[in-house]
Parts: sequence; structure tokens; C-alpha cells
Amino acid sequence: MIALECSHAFCASCYSSYLKEAVLAGKECIFTRCPMDPCPSIVPEELFKNLLRGKLFDRYKMFIFQSFVEGKSDVKWCPAPDCTCAVSYPKKKRREINCECGFSWCFGCGQESHRPLSCEALTKWNQKIMADDNETWILANTKTCPKCKNAIQKNLGCMQMTCNCGYQFCWLCLGDWSNHGSETGGCYRCNKFTLENNKGKYEKDDKKRLLAAYSLKHFEHYYERYINHKAAIRNAKENILKCKSQVEYMYGIIKESLVFDFYLDAANIVYNAVRSLAYSYALGYFLTSSRKLRFYEFIQGELESNVILLDGFLKKDLSSFLIFEDNFSRLNPDFIDYRV
Repeated sequence: MIALECSHAFCASCYSSYLKEAVLAGKECIFTRCPMDPCPSIVPEELFKNLLRGKLFDRYKMFIFQSFVEGKSDVKWCPAPDCTCAVSYPKKKRREINCECGFSWCFGCGQESHRPLSCEALTKWNQKIMADDNETWILANTKTCPKCKNAIQKNLGCMQMTCNCGYQFCWLCLGDWSNHGSETGGCYRCNKFTLENNKGKYEKDDKKRLLAAYSLKHFEHYYERYINHKAAIRNAKENILKCKSQVEYMYGIIKESLVFDFYLDAANIVYNAVRSLAYSYALGYFLTSSRKLRFYEFIQGELESNVILLDGFLKKDLSSFLIFEDNFSRLNPDFIDYRV
């Protein structure tokens, strides 16, 4: 018979079945109480260990670990899918964590590592990407029909616009097209618009339209480059696996320690640099100081040039440096220059 300090005794078989059901039910099993309801005594870990075996006890231990992690503000789970690792970082600030599973993430926000972007700027950037910019696009690329007030876009060279409501008007001055003709400039000009524009009538609307167009182009410039470099991150990650395979192959032939480690280190440097380049475009989008922007573009350009250079070196197959002589293998002397 088995009993806790409460003295409620049960046979080992019944207690084992009771604990098994508790573990299968989920994480609340760590708070399992004595089978005698409503006894408040908590079943200790030692009893779980004695009565459960293999995967069941491992599951119980996992729930214990999860409870510990979730109850600590300075401990977080790795956000990578299927990873069961947790990290303790007492400072609770932004810090790049390189998990054993190979995933790099930010302890501050739990997202993929995003240097040089701050967690706050990353949130704003993601919000900008997800935002519906239809209003800005409409302001930059359309005008309002003077009759029905719906937005209309000009897609041909002629200034004569025909709205879905049937109303025809001039794209430039928005006046009734029936009052236009050769005397007002024909189909490709509008003297009325020129006259009124010189008086500043359209200045306010034109300024809004130009600002909206600039806002769209400004975002598109950085977003397109951000997306391209995000795709390059995946390629750089795959290249690490290829380089690792090459290094393992070379160590299988050349029995010298550390001689090929630089190759895998370089692949990891490229991967981290490409990721930083991707998020650097998000950083550039938020810069407003021309002085800071010039310095940012210089640093970014230097990093990009060196990444391209280092990535080019990684395209060299290490096995091309092997020289096979009878039953002996050695490295080509050019390998020293390549490594340096």
C-alpha cells in the first residue's frame, strides 16, 4: 500500500493508474492531489518517478520544466518550431540568443534576431507592412470625380476623363469637359488649369498628392530590398549546411584539427550579415536625419560589399585543394593562401 503524509493508503496498481491518467490529461498533473477527495496533499515528484516509467515520467518532467519556465520572467522558450530549449537571461533586455537548434532570436521580443533594428522599430515596421495603404495610394494616384465624388485613375494620355457615373471632366482642372476644346488647349493641355495653378489654386492638393506619392515610393524602396534580403537569409542558411557537409568530408580525409573550421565560421558570418542587412533596410526607412542616413548608407554599402566578397570565397569547393598520392592525401599549397 502507498500513502502520503495524509495517511490515505491505496495499492500500487491503483495509484499508478491514477497518476498515469493525470499525466495524460495535461500539464495540471504537477498539481495532482491525493486520490482521496477532497484531501489537499500534493503528490510529490518522487512518487511519480517510482510509479511511472519511460515516456510517461518524461512527460511529467516536461510539465515540471514548463511550469518553471513560464513562472520566470527571465527565462523564455526558444520560439523555433519543435524546439524544446529554454534560455535564462537575468537582464531581461534585448539580446541575440543563438539556440542549440540553430535558430537565432531576440530575448527582448521573442522574434528572429533583428540587429540593428530595435524591438520597438521592428514592431512599427511589421505594422507598416501589414497596414492597408490603399488610402495613401488613392491620394497619390487618383482624383475625385466632381459629380459622384468617387476616385478615378488616369490611365491614358488624354486629359478627358469619363467616370463610371457617366460624367466627363478635365483631369487637370476638374471642370466639365463640355467647356473644353481647342481654345482651352485641346485634349492634352488645359489653359484654365495653367491660369488657376499660377494663382496657387491647386497648390494644397498637389502638395498632398506629392507627399503621398513620396511616402509610397519611400516605403517601396526599402521594402523591396528588405524582402530580397530576407530571401537571401534562407539561401545563406542552406549554405551553412552545405559548408558543414564539406568540412566533415575534408576532416574525414585530412586528419588535422581545426584546419577547416574557418570555412564554416565564414558561412555563419555571411548568414548573420545577410540577416543584419535585411533589417538594416527597415532601419533606413525610419531614419529622418540626412547626416545619419548618409552614414547608414556608407556602413550598409561596406557590409554588403564584404558579404558579396566572402560569399564568393565560399563558392570554392574545399575538395579542389586535395592532392591524392598513392595511399596518401595532402592539401595543395594554394590552400594556405585561400585560408588567409
